[in-house]
Amino acid sequence: MVEAEYPVMNEVTYKKNINGMPVEGPGDTITVSLGENGEVTYFSKSWRTLEEIGTTEVISGEEAIDKLKAGQIMRNTVGKTSPVIEIHKAEIGYFSATPDSEQEFYKPVWIFKGVNSNGGNVTRIVGGVAK
Repeated sequence: MVEAEYPVMNEVTYKKNINGMPVEGPGDTITVSLGENGEVTYFSKSWRTLEEIGTTEVISGEEAIDKLKAGQIMRNTVGKTSPVIEIHKAEIGYFSATPDSEQEFYKPVWIFKGVNSNGGNVTRIVGGVAK
């Protein structure tokens, strides 16, 4: 029998946006975990400084869907690989590499969010730079 339930820890993660567009990938996050009494139990920060240097052409949504269907994904950020995905949202954003890698440019990507055949949330990222 459960007599009482209460959170042992609360965690908040902040992710970067660039001009209103999301940044996906393992870099550019700030995570703070708070214990039972509000004490900070964990803190992690990876937040690169950005400077605009130019623009690049981006592939169309149709081209991005073709890449997704062909399995040309950059990274499975959330959810296990599943051959069947129901996409609920597609948007253009940027990709941020791991904090320990040097990243000279933030390249545009198409970000697809939805659910897999098991009902789990998935995010798939495909490169968005036109060649």
